[in-house]
Amino acid sequence: MKNISESGMVSVETALSVGPLIAVMAMVLMPLMGWVYVIDVGHNAREIAREYAIHGEDGASELIAHVQGQGNKVRIKRSGQYADITVVKPLPPIMQWLGINVSGSHTVMVEP
Repeated sequence: MKNISESGMVSVETALSVGPLIAVMAMVLMPLMGWVYVIDVGHNAREIAREYAIHGEDGASELIAHVQGQGNKVRIKRSGQYADITVVKPLPPIMQWLGINVSGSHTVMVEP
């Protein structure tokens, strides 16, 4: 004999399991998103460093402005013949509760 109250049990169980499933998927995908951001800032730092080494600060200014226009911060620290270029990018809004920024840096020897 079938109980009338059991007819909606599958729907309730499914509804209760969807929330934790979404939470687990978000936890799994967050490191992947962070990894993509690390690759991006590393690439930006290398590109700026290459331009800075060959053409100096004036030659790299257009690329620096482009990277800063994407919401990133660019820091250039010069020490003798070497320049250390660091690009800092904030995480997306869904991950800002972590309170960290992703950064990538590259050191090059500047040509005279």
